[in-house]
Amino acid sequence: MLTIFTTAKPFRGHIGIIQRNALQSWKALHPGIEIILFGADEGAAEAAREFGLRHEPHVERNEWGSKRLDFMFARAEAIARHGILCYINCDIVLMQDFWRAIERVRAVHRESMCLPEEKPSMLLREEPRQEDQSLTNVACYPSEGSLVKMLYRAGFGMVYRVMPLPDHEDFRETTEHARRRTVLLASPAAIDVAGFRLIPEPHEAEDPWAKRPGVTATLRQRIRRFVASPARRKYITLASRARRVFPGMPIPLRLPFGAWWLAEKSALDHELIYNEFERMETGFVERLLRPGMTVVDVGAHHGLYTLLASKRVGREGRVIAFEPSPRECRRLEKHLRWNRCSNVQLMPCALGEEAGEADLFLVEGSQDWCNSLRPPTVDEPTKTVRVSVQRLDDALAELDVSKVDFIKVDAEGAELSVFVRRDAAIAEKVAASDSRGSAGRSNAAVGLRGAGYHPIL
Repeated sequence: MLTIFTTAKPFRGHIGIIQRNALQSWKALHPGIEIILFGADEGAAEAAREFGLRHEPHVERNEWGSKRLDFMFARAEAIARHGILCYINCDIVLMQDFWRAIERVRAVHRESMCLPEEKPSMLLREEPRQEDQSLTNVACYPSEGSLVKMLYRAGFGMVYRVMPLPDHEDFRETTEHARRRTVLLASPAAIDVAGFRLIPEPHEAEDPWAKRPGVTATLRQRIRRFVASPARRKYITLASRARRVFPGMPIPLRLPFGAWWLAEKSALDHELIYNEFERMETGFVERLLRPGMTVVDVGAHHGLYTLLASKRVGREGRVIAFEPSPRECRRLEKHLRWNRCSNVQLMPCALGEEAGEADLFLVEGSQDWCNSLRPPTVDEPTKTVRVSVQRLDDALAELDVSKVDFIKVDAEGAELSVFVRRDAAIAEKVAASDSRGSAGRSNAAVGLRGAGYHPIL
C-alpha cells in the first residue's frame, strides 16, 4: 500500500481550492492510502480533519525560513504505515491511472538499485542466489544519469535530486560500498522548494566506438599491480608465464569444493581459471548431496560434477560417470587418479533409447564440452568416432544398482532419450538436467515427470 506525504501553502483563495481538490483526488485513489500533511500553515489542520489526513504540524526550517524537505522525508519514513512513500506537491490532482501505475511498478519491482554514475549506462548483472530467484537470474541496473536522461526524454522539463539524501547507508558511500540509491523528482516546470538540486540532462560527449591509444604500464607499475593482486591471481599469472615456455603443461587448480583440477586449454579450463564457472549450480548440488548417496553423472566430460559428487557422498557413497568420448575419458581418469576417487566408476559409453553403436561428434578445439551424438553447432572443426550406446536401466542393472539418489544429465539436447525406459526397481530418483533454453527445460521437465522423476532444471 501507499503513503503520500506533502506540505501545503495557506488554504485560502484560489490556491486553497486547488489544494483541497488535489487532496480529495488522492483520497479517491484507494481507501487504504495514507496521506500525511506536514506544516502548520493556515487551514492545514482544518483540511486534515476534513479529509481524514494525518497532520504533522512541526516542520524544521532552514536559515532562510523554508521548510526542510529532508526533515519531512525522514519523518515520513519513520511514521508511515506503508512501505511505499511518495512525495507530491499539494496542488497536483491525481487520477486513477496513477494508482494503476503504482500497482504495476510494485508488482514488477520489489526493490530497485542504481549505479552511482552521472554517465548514462546500464549494467546487466547476475544476481546472487536468493530464496525467490532461479539459478540464472539477471538484473538490469541503470545509473543515476541514465534515470535522469530517461525522465528528461519522457517529457519532463526539470529533474531534481533530493538534498541531502535520506540518512541511510544505501544513500551514501561507505567503506564497504558505493552509493546504491537515489531520490529524484521530475517536474514539467521549475519548482521553488528547498531541498532539491537541479540535475541537468547528461549528454554523451565521446564516441563510444572510438579507439583510444593504450597506455603501456611501466615495469614498476606491473610489479606493484602483481604484488597487490590476490594470491590466486599471482599463482595464475606465474603458471601462465610458465606455460609459455612449456606449452603442454597443465595448471593445477584447487576447486571450491576441495578437489584438484588439471587445467589445460579447453573452454571449461578457461572458465575455471578466470571465472567462477556455474557457481550457483555447483553450490546447489553440493548442498543437495549427502554422504552415502548413489549419484549418476551422465555426460561427465572431464569430471567437474563427478569430482564434486565423489567428495560429497564420501567412502560409503557411489558415483557412476558416463562419458562416451575416449579423449575426455582420459582426462577424467587423470582427475580421478589425482584426487584418489575410489568411489567413482567410469562407464565409457553413451546413453540412449536403444543399445548399440553410434557416431559421436568430437569438437577439435576448445569447445570440447559440445561433443554430441548430433552435429554440434560450433565454429570449430569436428570429427566422428564410433562409440557404444547403452540404455540407462540396462547399465545400472549390469552394475547391480537398485536405487539412484541423484542424476545429473548434460547430454547436449538428448536428455530425454536417456530416460525413455525406466526399471521399476529404481524407484526414487532426482534428476538435474542441463537443457539449454526455456523450451528445452520445459520439454525436459514434462518428459522427466512422465518417467517418474523429480526434475530440477
